[in-house]
Amino acid sequence: MADVRIATRKSQLAVWQASFVKGELERAHPGLDVALVGLTTAGDRWLDAPLSEAGGKGLFVNELEAALLRGDADLAVHSMKDVPAVLGEGFALPVIGFREDVRDAWISPRGRLDDIRSGAVVGSSSLRRKAQILALRPDLEVRPIRGNVDTRLAKLDAGEFDAIVLAMAGLRRLGWADRADEAIGVARCLPSAGQGALGIEALSGNESIIDLLAPLRDPAAATCVTAERSVSAALGADCSLPLAAYAELQGERIWLRALLASPDGQTLLRAEARSLSAKESVRQVVTSLNASGAADLLDRLKQCASGSLVRNRGRRHWRKPSRGLASSRSRRRSYASNPWPLNCPRGLSTLRSFCPPMLCAWPLKPSRDGSAEPLPWGAGLAKHWLNRASRQQPPKSSPARVCWPACRTWRISACFW
Repeated sequence: MADVRIATRKSQLAVWQASFVKGELERAHPGLDVALVGLTTAGDRWLDAPLSEAGGKGLFVNELEAALLRGDADLAVHSMKDVPAVLGEGFALPVIGFREDVRDAWISPRGRLDDIRSGAVVGSSSLRRKAQILALRPDLEVRPIRGNVDTRLAKLDAGEFDAIVLAMAGLRRLGWADRADEAIGVARCLPSAGQGALGIEALSGNESIIDLLAPLRDPAAATCVTAERSVSAALGADCSLPLAAYAELQGERIWLRALLASPDGQTLLRAEARSLSAKESVRQVVTSLNASGAADLLDRLKQCASGSLVRNRGRRHWRKPSRGLASSRSRRRSYASNPWPLNCPRGLSTLRSFCPPMLCAWPLKPSRDGSAEPLPWGAGLAKHWLNRASRQQPPKSSPARVCWPACRTWRISACFW
């Protein structure tokens, strides 16, 4: 078995990043045997919804952390912009570094951002990018785009979009920097916290691995990225919200800029601070944002994210959850009259992580006439039916009402609290 095992996603960019870290480790420790452990994460499987709806960028991290806990890997390599602002208990980021170009790349055969025609369709899965692009060009249409870098470029080449926006860092690492028609300056489109930097995660108690990683540390990059992530943590935001933060070292001072926006780009809250201390810069920026109304804007964004997602005739409709017995009955009738399956990946773990607070499940019981009747429901029964569905085969009398074996559970409607 190898001396060190690196957990990584199987995408082209993730494998490049893990291979880069592998090479750096072998260069720092000659004779060290390092191997890659490829994993497919929930974020890679769930491609039919924007990340902000599917549970955030933490979906790219969960399986890698599980591999660390199981002992299948010794460390994991992440793009820091995908790592939640607050790590789970027992995990550490001993290395943050190797920061590349932090700017966003505009890729389009139809012109630069300022020149493209009105009404052009721009592909971006980031609410942060969407908000800032619409603030610059409110006449454009921004639609979600999912997939790896090569997949997104292929969709652009196929004519599905007039332009797409990706991270310059990923393009440079893959050798595709020439595909970028414009690198959008940070003054126009502030990057996500940690954008362009790599993070190496390990169990906090694994001192031997942490010691091996010591030669790879980059204190300057770690200081800047930590300050950016501290803004997200202080505001109680996550990487799926339209929040940007970027820090630069200027001599002995740290210059920190942050932005919080509404997804439509009509509201942009900006703040910046220069200080000798990263903590002081974070404090000043967070105080300024809160004074501008950041708390209220975050509350509205979170309420929107916790609205009910109803898959109705192939379209997603958001609405705020109603309360009370009457509204519950009306919701039950609406779901029963038009049940729509939640198109989830294999297994129930991703289904549960899709809605962290609570999942109200709705197993459908086949009736004699072939229609579906909703079974009794409620918070307690949701867990009961999910557990029961994970153990039992679906009823053969209703093949149209189950998604077996793709989901290995009853087809359900889901509402979010």
